[in-house]
Amino acid sequence: RFVILAPTVYNAASTNNASSLAADAPGTNPRNSVTPAFVSATGDLHLAPGDTAWRDRGTNLAADPLFPLATDGDGATRAGTWDIGADEVTTL
Repeated sequence: RFVILAPTVYNAASTNNASSLAADAPGTNPRNSVTPAFVSATGDLHLAPGDTAWRDRGTNLAADPLFPLATDGDGATRAGTWDIGADEVTTL
């Protein structure tokens, strides 16, 4: 099971959350019953370049009034259509 936001940090204004369970992702534009493809589910939890569940389905938080950010979990600047999750897929 994969859920982006833990219930303790859920904000009613959040958007583009995802879950592998039906009707589990909160907020607007939820992605339910979808499981992402990772580079390696046993070690490298970066989204795989071919993922279709979470890739390009995030929301741009660069100008968010509550939690502005423009980089991913690895410190790379996000650009274009954002992915759901802590890291942006990088393709070479």
